[in-house]
Amino acid sequence: SPGLEFKPHFADRVYFAGEAALCTKTRHAPECKSSWYSLQSEVCSWQLALPRQIQREVMACALGLHDYSRSKSERGPLRVDQTGSLPRAIRVLVVDRRDAKSRFLKNHPELMRALHTGLPKPFEIKEFVGSTMPFAAQVKAFAWADVVIAPHGAALGLCVYMRPGGAVVEIGYPKRELPLIFMATALSAQLEYFMTISKLGGHESGMVADVDDTVRMAKEAWTAVAKRAGFKKSSS
Repeated sequence: SPGLEFKPHFADRVYFAGEAALCTKTRHAPECKSSWYSLQSEVCSWQLALPRQIQREVMACALGLHDYSRSKSERGPLRVDQTGSLPRAIRVLVVDRRDAKSRFLKNHPELMRALHTGLPKPFEIKEFVGSTMPFAAQVKAFAWADVVIAPHGAALGLCVYMRPGGAVVEIGYPKRELPLIFMATALSAQLEYFMTISKLGGHESGMVADVDDTVRMAKEAWTAVAKRAGFKKSSS
């Protein structure tokens, strides 16, 4: 967020996951000292080593995400038009971890049905399965989205490529300490952040999403995006 900056202690090392969180597990200390996940007491990330705006623009330019003949405002956050209407539907990207060994949603189809019927209008919804897409396509998918809904996992790191003013809904799992490492990612990318906790499951297993609560959080995310865009009212 504005005024809040993270700087890794060791600039010559690059870390591809983890977002400014402490490793509080004493039993993990020997592993964390040498692993990608943590540098002793600090979790670092290449994503935090560059200002988000620069990182987003560099990647957008490299992948041809933006038409630079357009004005900066057209490439920036979603904004209502002169009539106060949204210029397009709010885009919702739902991450499906069916290709993963853990934190996949056992009731993903049920969640998708509930989102299709429960989200405010207008919206457009797509699913994301990371293993089926090259990296460039993954970045483009997140850059397309206004709202991302995803179980806790590495794909959430791609939210840095979303446009400012978007929102992230993370589906966590029941535990003593909430898995909040991606909250810093979302907030530093000028996104709204929401979390819902699954009914069953954990870091090393599949999960059962709380469908009602996830839809409630998704509706709040949609509203936050619409409000930031200057939209006054919607139809459900």
